[in-house]
This record gives sequence, structure tokens and C-alpha cells, in this order.
Amino acid sequence: MLFVFSRFWWPRFCAAFGLLLWLGWGGAVHAQEVETDAKRCAPQLLGSWGAKETIEGQRPAEGWTPLEIPHTTSRTWPGWQGPVWHRLDWQLNCSSGRDAHAPHLGLAISGIRMAGTVYWNDELLWSDRSLVEPYSRSWNMPRWWPVSTQGRGDVQTVWVRVVGAQAKFHGLGYVQLGDMASIQETYDSRYWRQRSSYMVTAGLSITLACVALMVWLWQRSEKIYLWMGLMQVCWTLYLSVVLSTQPWPWLSSDTLSLLNLVSFMLYAHCFLTFILRFHRQRWVRTERVLWGVLAVWIALLLPGENALLNINEFSLIWGIVVFCAACLYGIYRGLRTRDPQHLLLAAACAVMVVVALHDIAVALRGWDNDQTWSYFSWPLNIVVLAALLGWQVASHMRRVDRFNIELKDHVAHARAELAQVLAQQHAKDLQSAKLQERVQLAHDLHDGLGGSLVRSMALVEQAPQQLSNDRVMSLLKTLRDDLRQVIDSGSSSGVTVPETPTRWIAPLRHRFTHILDELNMQAQWQVDDRWRATPTALQCLGMLRFLEEAFANIIKHSRAQQVQVVCVQPDEQTWVLSVQDDGVGFDWNAVQQAGMSVGMRSMQARIARI
Repeated sequence: MLFVFSRFWWPRFCAAFGLLLWLGWGGAVHAQEVETDAKRCAPQLLGSWGAKETIEGQRPAEGWTPLEIPHTTSRTWPGWQGPVWHRLDWQLNCSSGRDAHAPHLGLAISGIRMAGTVYWNDELLWSDRSLVEPYSRSWNMPRWWPVSTQGRGDVQTVWVRVVGAQAKFHGLGYVQLGDMASIQETYDSRYWRQRSSYMVTAGLSITLACVALMVWLWQRSEKIYLWMGLMQVCWTLYLSVVLSTQPWPWLSSDTLSLLNLVSFMLYAHCFLTFILRFHRQRWVRTERVLWGVLAVWIALLLPGENALLNINEFSLIWGIVVFCAACLYGIYRGLRTRDPQHLLLAAACAVMVVVALHDIAVALRGWDNDQTWSYFSWPLNIVVLAALLGWQVASHMRRVDRFNIELKDHVAHARAELAQVLAQQHAKDLQSAKLQERVQLAHDLHDGLGGSLVRSMALVEQAPQQLSNDRVMSLLKTLRDDLRQVIDSGSSSGVTVPETPTRWIAPLRHRFTHILDELNMQAQWQVDDRWRATPTALQCLGMLRFLEEAFANIIKHSRAQQVQVVCVQPDEQTWVLSVQDDGVGFDWNAVQQAGMSVGMRSMQARIARI
């Protein structure tokens, strides 16, 4: 089988392989020839010239000066504020009608300050919308157009009319004429670097600003979020001016440029304050001085347009210095504290310093806006700041969670201690209640049953002869009734209050009148006919016990002849109950100091309770 394969298939395999090699070599040679032809046919710049416009809207007939593109008007004509025409001649080495390999051409301009009009030979190719104040803003807007060379000569001319307010902000950027594919590729790269990346940055900035300000409104004590939000608002405003291609309503070009400058200075100062707050630092005097000087400087910028021309360079340097100082301080604090958050911010600050120095060098060249590093560094910085914001919020949430756990443990411990204390207090209150019940029962027995015993003993002593069985039985029943009244006094709140004071005092008056008569004591009773304000059952019982104890003391100790009882209500808020006699009396202070009078203490306790 190997012999058969070698004999029949090997020659055919070699022939096919050779054909593939010939086709590949031929294609490579053809591509190399096309590339060589494309390079050979690439347009060649013959020269570039510029002239001041003397008649509005018309190309100058004379005064053309050789220029190097890109060009700034102030370099050739300092102080000139009128339009300037630029002329660029291109040599076409291959004509589209004569060479089939001639590439399709495209014309690209990296930017125009501030606005302009572009002509391809004598044909209007493109024009800004506003060529008078306030001007359109094409300085950071790359553009390209396909151009036709059909029916034209070998030399093509590009005319660019540039208008602007001041020579300092007046000029033409890079101009390229070449193969359409390469021109469009260059345009796409420029557009991404000069616009798309900054649009992404502006979107991220305003989003981060909204989140930071909302967090600050939720937690006013955390000033770091306030300054982060203000910093991102200023940066978004700065990028909005940079990216704008049309004038803003009611703002001149110089005013808009001034707004751009002020936004950058405010951003730098807010960034410095943010760095300080992030590291929990507060330089009160230094911050006040910086913000005060900034306010004065902005006030100097506001009066007129000439102020911007004279001091805008110093203002820009001021903002850059403050920004770089903040970055350097962030790096220093991060290396000193070694905190992960501080180190992350320090790394971001180091990147921002390097990018700022590089972009300053690029800005000094004037027209190399697509060569800056800001287009990729600022979105990354925004992401880092957003990460730090999230880190801070997460740290606060973790602290809150830890605090909640600790608070929960402390609450549980406090509840346990409180339950123990309440149990002890309940036991003490229960013991105290028992003692109070005993004291109250003793007072009730003393005032109620004791008074009845005193009255009965007085009757027995004063009786001229031995009492009959019925009389003794009556006295015992009275003592029984008094004992029942003492036992039932705990539920006396449900007893019906007598309709009048007379009915309330009648039973007591009946019981004591007989014994007072036998003791030759005359009693006078002054009692109201009706209640002005009906008392409670407990108040009636307490006052009744008070009277019983008072009469018991009179019978036992006073040896009085006259007794006067007053029970009146002068008004709805007052109930006057008094008992007076003409007996021997006693020393009140001595009784109080001796502490031996159960009756007096009982009377005081009852009056205090009701």
C-alpha cells in the first residue's frame, strides 16, 4: 500500500503544494505593489501660508505669510482679533482618473480655535454654525471629510478661515490629506482620545457626585462625601465646557472660557479639602486663607474680558499647583499611615501627578490634545474614588452592624440585670405590702375596735349598778360589728357613700352620744345638710376612723366637759373636720418625740392617705 501511494499520489501532492506556493507569492507581490503604489500616490504638502482678512468674508489677495501647521495666530500676529485665512497646497502624485490604484482621499483637521470654515479648492466643504460672537467651539473637535479629485489638476488647495475673539485662543490644528481609510482610522483614534473618553469621565463624575452628595445628606457629619460630591460637580462642569461645540445661552466665548478656568480652580481646592477630610485632617487657618484668596482672585477675574487675557496663565498654574500639592500630601499620608484605603488613594494620587506633568508638557505644545494621558487615567481615577466611596460606606455599615450586635448584647444583659432587680424589688414590695397591711390592720383595730372597747369599758365603769345580760350582749354585738367592719374595710371602695353628711355621721353620733352623756360631757355637732362634692367611700371610712380615735382619746385622757364637732365643706375642694374639747390637753411635741402614741400616728397616717 505504501508503494501504491508513493507511485500514484505523491506527484499530485507536490503539484498542488507548488500551486499554493505560487498563488501565495503572487498575492504577496500584488499586495506589496498596491502598498507601494499607495505610498507613491500619497499627497505631498507643498506649503502652507496664512493671511489676515482685510475684507469681511473674502480671501486676502495679498499679505500671505509662510506658516507652519499647526499654527497659533498670536505667534505671527500678536494682538490680532480678526479672522485669519490659511492656505495649504497638496501635490497629488496620482490622479483618480488616470491611475486605478489611486486611493480615495480624506481630509482631516484636529481642531480649529474657535470656529472656522473649510474649503476644498473653491468648494465649501464645511462651516461652523456660529462664526460670530458667541462662537462655536471646534478647538477640541476633530473632523474629517471625504474629498473628490475627479476632473481636477494635480495640485489641490485647502482653504481654512479661522475666527475667534483673541489671538491667544485663535489658530488651526493639524491638517492631514491622505487615504480615506488611514484618515478615518486617525480620526477615530483622535475622537476617542479627545471626546469619547472625557464623555465617559463626565458621566462617571456626575454619577459619583450624586451618590456622594446623597450619602452626605444622609449623614451630615461625614464631610468627606460633601467635598467628594462638590469636587466631581466642578470637574463635570469643567469637562462640559471642554466638550461643548456650541455656545452656551447668554454666555460669550470669553465668559465660557473664564467659567472653564474657575471650574478647574474650584476643583483643585475641593480636591485638596477632600484629601484632608479623607485623612481626618482639618487645617482651619490654611483652608480659610486658601478659600479667601481664591474668592478674591475669582472676583478679580469677573469684571471684564481683558482680565482673562492677563492673568489666566497664572490662574491655571495656581490650580495645577494646588492639585499637585493635594496629590503629594495624599501620597505622604498614605505612606505614613499604611492604611489600605490611604495607600489606594496614594497610588491614585501618584498616577494623577505623573499624568498631570505629562499633560502639562503636551499642553505647552498647543495642539497635541490627542497625546494626553488623561483620556485613560481619569476614568480609572473616578473608578478608584468610587471604590473608596464604597469602601467608606461599607466600613460605616460594618461599624453600624458591630454596634447593633454590641447594643443587642448590652440590651440583653441589661434586661437580665433589670429582671433580677425587678424580682428583688418585687420581693421587697411584697414584704413592704405585707407590713403595710399589718400596720393598717393594727390602725383599724386600734381606731375601730379599740374605740369600741374604750367606749364599752367607760360604760361599765360609769354604770351605777351591774349591767344586765342584755346590756352586756348589746355591747358584745357592737364589738362584733366593729370587728366585721374592720375586716370588710379592704373592700370599702365598693360601699355606697351616704347621701348627706348628716347620714354619714349619724351612726357614730348615736354610738358616742350615750357614753358622753353618762360622762357628763356635752357635745355640739355642726354638720352640713348636703355634700358640695361627694367624697369616696375610702375617704368617708378614713374620716370616720379619725373621729372614732379622737373620741376615744377624749374619753380616756381629756377629762373634758365640752366637745365640739364640726363637719363642713366650704367649697368643692375642701372638707373640714375638727374636734375640740376643753380638757387638760397634752404636749404635742413631747408626744411626737416619745413616739409612743399609736393613736396619733394612726390618725396622721389616715389623713395622709386620703
